[in-house]
Amino acid sequence: MKKRAASVLAGLLLAAGCTESQPAEVPADFEGAVRALLADATFGARTCGAALDADPGSKVFAWADAALPATGVDRLRAAAVAAGWQPQVTDRYALALTGRDNRRLAVTLDGDRATVRAESNRCSTQPTEALPDDAFSRPEPTDAQRAALTAVFPPARDLALRFAAAAGVDLDAALFPVDTDEPPPAWLTTCQDGDRFGLRLAADTSTTLPESTDVPPVHERLVAAVREGWSVKPKLAGQRSWVDAEQVIAGHPVTVSSFLDKRTSTSGQTTVQFDVRVAMADCVPPG
Repeated sequence: MKKRAASVLAGLLLAAGCTESQPAEVPADFEGAVRALLADATFGARTCGAALDADPGSKVFAWADAALPATGVDRLRAAAVAAGWQPQVTDRYALALTGRDNRRLAVTLDGDRATVRAESNRCSTQPTEALPDDAFSRPEPTDAQRAALTAVFPPARDLALRFAAAAGVDLDAALFPVDTDEPPPAWLTTCQDGDRFGLRLAADTSTTLPESTDVPPVHERLVAAVREGWSVKPKLAGQRSWVDAEQVIAGHPVTVSSFLDKRTSTSGQTTVQFDVRVAMADCVPPG
């Protein structure tokens, strides 16, 4: 009876895309990254337990635990940033960091001791015991990143605002603030580009213009909104407009784009969509 029940359970798990999780080897790159910060950490790993993650050699959930004096947290942060870990803004932990290849590290204080948990999730789903997503959703720029991003943000924002003005649109002041040179949190995007892990700037907004909008005159105003220093690539096709402006700002390639599209559906309804996008090509490392 027990054997039959086990067989039924195994069949149900397989039908649901699940397999039994098994102990696994800790990925060497994860262990090396953690040991560089915490020499005495202890490690563990298991297979993902999902049929989509069938390769136990790479599709694993790994973790590391360590303890240190509370006074060592600042030193840990400095060492982690120098090694390429990205600080996060969080109220849940004394320190939260993300790393390349979906790594996370969190520090919890208990009196004069600090408990450290690091994880590497290579599964297609998030394990239930994993560090929570909401503690790693808002990156905190380091001084080095802030210097780069505050050089890029003002000219990119200003061109986005000029595009909007050319189309007769007011952009959200919270997303495109004019009273600061520091990009708002919504612009900060975690990125991994080859060996580089860190932050880049990205923003987009979309709005609807009046049905009476005639695209070609607006297109001309959009092209005219591009100031000296930007290279512009305009394209007009009937009632569709693309304007891409590119510039290398403080060594970082940036593109600010507008897209205007007027179309009429088969039911006779006319819509006019206007988009503005900002994209920074580089991934700026934390250290």
